[in-house]
Amino acid sequence: MTVEGWIIFIIASSVITFLACIVNSVISDHMDSFLHGTLYAAPIIVILLIGMLWWYGNTESGKRAYKTQTSNLNSGIERTVEVYDATGNLIKQYSGKFDVDYKYNRIIFKDENGKQHTIFYPTGIIIIDEKE
Repeated sequence: MTVEGWIIFIIASSVITFLACIVNSVISDHMDSFLHGTLYAAPIIVILLIGMLWWYGNTESGKRAYKTQTSNLNSGIERTVEVYDATGNLIKQYSGKFDVDYKYNRIIFKDENGKQHTIFYPTGIIIIDEKE
């Protein structure tokens, strides 16, 4: 699960616990039972955790969110960029750990040395492979 997911889980768990404690104390009219509300909140929090872990592990948007976070925390993803001309001849190949941005018919990335590369691709073929 991503850092953002854990933050959302902690906030949601706190709100659920707080509301369960308030509802339980209002219903029972005793402040001692305020803490018993946490017993009612626990199954809901467990279901929330299981649901969030399932979402991050089994949906494509959850997997993308996790991969984006991993890329941000690790300075990019290991990739190979191959640039071919219109006839299929290899012009240039880049390998390294970097993020790729697509804007206005061009691919932009900075290599591991901090050098920015801009490739205009309407006249050729660009292949970007991620290494796993």
